[in-house]
Amino acid sequence: MRVTRDQVLEDFKAIHARAEPGVYPGAAPRRLHEIEMDALRNHPDCALNWAAASGSNLSISRDAFLEAGGFNERLDINEHRELALRLCAAGARMAAIDQAFTYHLTHRSGWRDPLADPRWEAVFYAAHPIPAVKLLAVFWASLAPNRALAPEDRIGSFAALEKAARGKTGVDYDAVRRGLGLPALPPASRGARSLTKAAQGQA
Repeated sequence: MRVTRDQVLEDFKAIHARAEPGVYPGAAPRRLHEIEMDALRNHPDCALNWAAASGSNLSISRDAFLEAGGFNERLDINEHRELALRLCAAGARMAAIDQAFTYHLTHRSGWRDPLADPRWEAVFYAAHPIPAVKLLAVFWASLAPNRALAPEDRIGSFAALEKAARGKTGVDYDAVRRGLGLPALPPASRGARSLTKAAQGQA
């Protein structure tokens, strides 16, 4: 929908009234948004809430951003989640601030599906070779009803993602990844030096 300069200056309430949460169209992205917000609002101690970082509405202080090293410039998908992981490993916490709003127009070219373009994953995983990063794509694929995944292989919440990252499900997620056509990744390092156990989602 078109937004004019006059509307911004004279009738911003109308823009706010037709705005929607910052998700792209489609059942899976909307479900992901709902799950992320549930985790942030109702499960603040979940060790993997860094994965709920929003690329459309994420606020941190300038000092914290610079101290963390900013965005990983080798990433152009999920760079916000990688930054959030580093921030949480350093002691920051993710939180939903329901009174804060940002407004932006949906990109004309749509969105880049991280499952269709997995090049980001090799960069992210090389920096953080932990189980949770390896499971992100399985988590997102689990939210799409048309994905060929057995019910027991699906990861449908942040609690389930945390359990899977801890190796508590008995599921061979490398086999699940192969079934989804995702590239093979090396074994996860449960002792990655750069991360706290909380950020890894480990016991």
